[in-house]
Parts: sequence; structure tokens; C-alpha cells
Amino acid sequence: MISPIKNLAERDRKILIDMPLLVSMWVGVSDNHFDASEQERAVKTIKTKTFSEEPEIADLYKMIENPESRLAELMDILPLDLEEQKEAIKAKLEEGKAVMQKLDEYTSNHLFLSLKNVAVHVANATGGFAGMGNIEAEEKEAIRYLDFLKP
Repeated sequence: MISPIKNLAERDRKILIDMPLLVSMWVGVSDNHFDASEQERAVKTIKTKTFSEEPEIADLYKMIENPESRLAELMDILPLDLEEQKEAIKAKLEEGKAVMQKLDEYTSNHLFLSLKNVAVHVANATGGFAGMGNIEAEEKEAIRYLDFLKP
């Protein structure tokens, strides 16, 4: 069976490929600093998901050829002002939502759950014991905001 994600138009596929990185950035900037440990956790989580997800969703993560480089590229094109960064990321997430609506319900639901999981992993990268268990209020709110992606 051909993956529903691979069946999308190239432009739509590119938008979806960036979604895990954008979700990571969204959570990262929510507390005013997307620090190195959050970025590292984002990349590690994305790499893990290439083999830990449902096949259709794993395909998406496999399409992110070099998550470190792509994350840096996306960060570099953001405005310097923090509020403008948040708005730019939000706009990209909304584009992703529109593309997710083109997927079948099964794939869209699993992608949504996977993206929320990425957000939680990034939020857990700092604080608490060994970087686990202390999600800041701003990060919790950023994760809750992602519910708008739910199909």
C-alpha cells in the first residue's frame, strides 16, 4: 500500500515533513527560549519515531532527511522578535492542519497523536530530575494549543 503521505502533492508533503520540527519549535519558544537541550530532544525524538511509529507515520519522519539541519534552517528564517516568531510558527502549523485534513482519518489521527507526543518530549527536555517531569506552564499551554490539529 502506498503511504497516504507519499500520495500528497509535493508542496503538501513538504509542509507535513516540517510539522514535527514546527511543533518542537512551538513548544520551545513558548517559554521564551528554545534551548539546546530542547532542540537536541526534538531531533532525537524525530529520529526515534522513524522506527517506533505506525508505518504511515514513520514514513513521514523518515522523509526528514537531516533533522538537525532542517531545524536550524527553520529557526534561521524566523523573525528575531519572540512574538513574531510565535505568530510565524502558528501560521505554519495552520498550513499543516490544512494538509492533515487531506489525509484519511486513520493517518490524520495517528499523526496528530504523534505530534503531540513530540511536543511532550521537547517540553520534558529541561527541568525536573534528569530533564523529566517538569513541564513549565507556558509549555503546557503550548501543548494544549496543539489540540487544534486534531482531526
